[in-house]
Amino acid sequence: LRPLVMAGVVTAWGLRLSWNFWRKGGYSGGEDYRWAVVRDWFPGWRFEVFNFVFIYFFQQMEILAFSAPAVLALQSDAPWNVGDSVATVAFAVLLVMETVADNQMYNFQTEKYRRQRLQLPP
Repeated sequence: LRPLVMAGVVTAWGLRLSWNFWRKGGYSGGEDYRWAVVRDWFPGWRFEVFNFVFIYFFQQMEILAFSAPAVLALQSDAPWNVGDSVATVAFAVLLVMETVADNQMYNFQTEKYRRQRLQLPP
């Protein structure tokens, strides 16, 4: 049961992120505009160092950190317990909260840009 639940929560989180990315135009191609700003912060070779330290190394460690508990849980022979149930319910609550927050931010940004386009006060 544990591997199935873990696959479900990972899939649910991934779907939330993918939906958000899609509705903000993330799959339309091109580079995220923020990378140009980051390159300005770290000109020349400094960006390559930043690229290695943050983009490569830090993100790999981050992936390892959030994947390790799943690997350990999958390797365990322990039966489903109260802790598993509490974690699953907590995840579901947090997923709903994040989804609500995503929608609030999307609506706020959409309205902000609409007002700017029409030259209305904020």
